[in-house]
Amino acid sequence: MPRRASRAAAYGRYARNAMVQGAAAELFKMWAVTVRARCGHLDGRIVLCLHDELLVHCPIEHDEAVSAIVEDCLREAAQRWAPGCGVRFISDTTIVRSWSDAKGSKPAAVRPDPAASPP
Repeated sequence: MPRRASRAAAYGRYARNAMVQGAAAELFKMWAVTVRARCGHLDGRIVLCLHDELLVHCPIEHDEAVSAIVEDCLREAAQRWAPGCGVRFISDTTIVRSWSDAKGSKPAAVRPDPAASPP
């Protein structure tokens, strides 16, 4: 009997996890669709969706505006997905030259320093 109870408990955990993961995926898709719709006029486009991350490429002159749109779209998607929900959804948005810079310990400068001499 203990094995049967253990197996039943595991099935319950799997079912709850599937619900949480599925809900998170739905929110993420809504966020990505909203970002895609709102960044087009700034030549911003989603080039990678990985787990809970969006990589958006845009011209450097629109980096701040696109960053703000990404953050606003998360709040908007969360409000549409779960209206009245008291949970705050926040994004950790970083502006970098390349995705590898976002994953490293020290991102490269976004804009070249005019005072710096060329290599």
